[in-house]
Amino acid sequence: MKTVAIISHGCKLNQYEGEAIEESFSEAGFRIVDQYKGTVPDIIIVNTCTVTEKSDRKSRNTILRASRIKPKGGLLVVTGCYAQTDRDTLKAIEGVDLVIGNTEKPNILDTIQTYINGNKIVKSKSISPFYYPDPRYPKRSRAFVKIQDGCSGSCSFCKVPIARGRSKSRDYNDIKSYVMRLSEKGYREVVLTGINLGDYKWQDMTLSDLLFQLLKCTKNLRIRLSSIEPPFFEKELFSIIGDKRIAPHFHIPLQSGSDRILRLMKRPYTIDEYKRIISKLKKARPKSHIATDVIVGFPTENEEDFRNTVEVIEEIGFASLHVFKYSKRKGTGVAKIGDDITYQTKVQRSNQLIKLGEMLNYQYRSHFLGKKLPAIFERYNRGWQGVTDNYIKVRLEGLTEQSLDREIFPIRITRVENNTTYGVLACGIVD
Repeated sequence: MKTVAIISHGCKLNQYEGEAIEESFSEAGFRIVDQYKGTVPDIIIVNTCTVTEKSDRKSRNTILRASRIKPKGGLLVVTGCYAQTDRDTLKAIEGVDLVIGNTEKPNILDTIQTYINGNKIVKSKSISPFYYPDPRYPKRSRAFVKIQDGCSGSCSFCKVPIARGRSKSRDYNDIKSYVMRLSEKGYREVVLTGINLGDYKWQDMTLSDLLFQLLKCTKNLRIRLSSIEPPFFEKELFSIIGDKRIAPHFHIPLQSGSDRILRLMKRPYTIDEYKRIISKLKKARPKSHIATDVIVGFPTENEEDFRNTVEVIEEIGFASLHVFKYSKRKGTGVAKIGDDITYQTKVQRSNQLIKLGEMLNYQYRSHFLGKKLPAIFERYNRGWQGVTDNYIKVRLEGLTEQSLDREIFPIRITRVENNTTYGVLACGIVD
């Protein structure tokens, strides 16, 4: 029996696709192994990300490491977003046998089997991105569900439309069927994933319509949303996310606190519009964990632009802040402008925002000290870690023999430290 290891980089969508690939190989009779735990697999699949230059570098490092440990007669396959946008670069890396882009990724099992059986010139078919078999038993207590792929936006810095194509949405009936199966198997939380989740549209059904139907067809399932772009927060969505079974955790990319920079980025909103969205969201779900993305060092960003960004972040008081240093991406609109901000300046601005983000995250978590919150539990080393509805990761103090897998229990937060939150299982209703 041949062994296979799949290493996935990047977003929740890529993680889902990695799990779906594992499922298809397992069903075909391959044994899934962990590349880093002793067994050197016959086949190594690196599922790459290319959202930033740093993502490219991490993917290349994984590929190079895999090429060094690949056994004689083994196979090294590179797939994902980086494989879609820079196929020739990856083909040139010594030890890489196959490069399979995103448009061909759903057919990866057939492509590899064809290659193994002796056809060394393989042309993988380009098929629907929703062809993947959904994992029957997702690895995590929180099951990812892919509902959308691609992006039809035109942000001047972003390579994702090149890597993933235009926005595409999954058949509502497929989503409903899978979510109901997960609920029947005892999963208590699903995470809806996509590249541009808010752009979900199947026939006349929008994201808010989909959420209404999923809440209607399940009883004890919590639904968490991955990133939603600001323009997709409309009246209907604000109404449905008020439901207590929608996790009060929302990731809404800001990218910059300067209207001038937002225009250069071709982001379709102003700072005032963004603030109004956050204000409405806080009224709909007052204890929400609101996360965001920010890019520093965008071409022509000056001290005033950066100061405006700091002020907006402080005013809103995000619970989590994901900071990215701008990196020039081939094929994007802003690449023509040139990268005129020094690396040193990018590092200084990035570090300042990272520290600010850490402080805001600590303040947010501290607000719940002594409170009871509903948490779903996952293994963490020898113990358990709870993920609360508002996305605070809580280490359970003390070991327990009780299996908490896929279960939602109240957890009382007992300690909040700089980077870690601790808690104990609690009785009774949540606060």
